[in-house]
Amino acid sequence: MRPDVQARGVGRGLLEATLAYGDGARGQIILSSADPKAMRRYARAGLQLVPMVAAAGIVDRSRVPAVDGVRPGTAADIERTAAFSRHVRGAGHHVDLPELTSHERPLLIHERGFAVHDNGTPKLLAALDDEAATALLWACLAASGPGATVLVDFIGPGQDWAVQTVLEAGLALSPEGPAFVRGELGPMRPYLPSGPYL
Repeated sequence: MRPDVQARGVGRGLLEATLAYGDGARGQIILSSADPKAMRRYARAGLQLVPMVAAAGIVDRSRVPAVDGVRPGTAADIERTAAFSRHVRGAGHHVDLPELTSHERPLLIHERGFAVHDNGTPKLLAALDDEAATALLWACLAASGPGATVLVDFIGPGQDWAVQTVLEAGLALSPEGPAFVRGELGPMRPYLPSGPYL
C-alpha cells in the first residue's frame, strides 16, 4: 500500500471486505508482505501464520540437469491442471490460468503437475508429488536467460524439494513474508503459490 494512505483505515476496510467476500468458503489463503502491521492484522483476523522463505539469484547453468517429462502447455491443457491445484490447495487454478499465461508466461505441463513461469521465475507451480514438482521447477529455472536474476517466492514448510532445487541451482535463500491460512485447504505442497492468483 502507498505510504501516503497508510493508517487511514483503507487496508482495514479492504481486508474486512475480502474476508466478508470469502465468508463461508472452505478455506482461505493470504500471501503477506513482511510488513509488521499487515501480519498483525491477518493474525488478529483469526488466520494461522505459515512461515515462508524465498530464493533469488542467477541460475548456475552448469548445474541444470536434463529434465524429462515436461513439455510446453497449450490452452487444451488448462482444464487438466485443475486436479493438480485441487490436490495442493483444495481448489483449481484453471479459471485463472488464461489470464496468468496471457502475458507471455509459458505454461509447462508434466503428467503429474504444471507450472507457469516468467523468464525462468516460477509464477505458479502445483504437482501431485515432489518428483514432478522438482522437474517442473528445474524446467522453469532452465528457461531463464543467461545472467538473468530469478526469484522463487513463497517456499513454505515441507517444501524440501524446492529448497534443495534452488540451492543446487546456485540461488540464495532469504526470509519471505508469511502466508496466513484458515479452514480446510490441501497439504499446500508440492506448491509454489502465485501472489495474485494464490
